[in-house]
Amino acid sequence: MTRRGSTGSRGPKPNRAAKGVTDWRGEDPNLELEKSRYSDPIASRELLLKHLGEAPEPLTAARLAKRLE
Repeated sequence: MTRRGSTGSRGPKPNRAAKGVTDWRGEDPNLELEKSRYSDPIASRELLLKHLGEAPEPLTAARLAKRLE
């Protein structure tokens, strides 16, 4: 059995902002509403349902969270 280091076999995460990729806030249709309700808003129900509907297979909570990073 091979032991992986602290970063695992994947290496460091790429800097998404440097590539021009935005996080979920850029695609959430209800972000402004969520901001008005909560000091630290999370993805809206509509955005979560959009991602679940577009996925080729059912998503676990961990995979859904990964898509929204």
